[in-house]
Amino acid sequence: MMVMRKRILISLGVTVLIFLLSFSFNSASDGNNLMGFPFSFYKYSGGKRYFASDSRHHFIVLAFITDGIIVAGTTFAITYLIQRRKQVKTGF
Repeated sequence: MMVMRKRILISLGVTVLIFLLSFSFNSASDGNNLMGFPFSFYKYSGGKRYFASDSRHHFIVLAFITDGIIVAGTTFAITYLIQRRKQVKTGF
């Protein structure tokens, strides 16, 4: 149970860190907002250089799910390696 809790906390931390490092907020200066890494799953087209369309908000579900799978897989691999390393040190 403790390992699962650690995995969830590490996963949340990695997700927030990647989100903050990859977030692009440029709509205030005639640009776009982009969210998501490695795949951009949300885009807001804003500013004067873009024509007003029906929707300036673009959300891509497949990219969002893929980002989640990548974060979960990376987190699982990291926690597995940490757990395995502890087992080798203690001999269990």
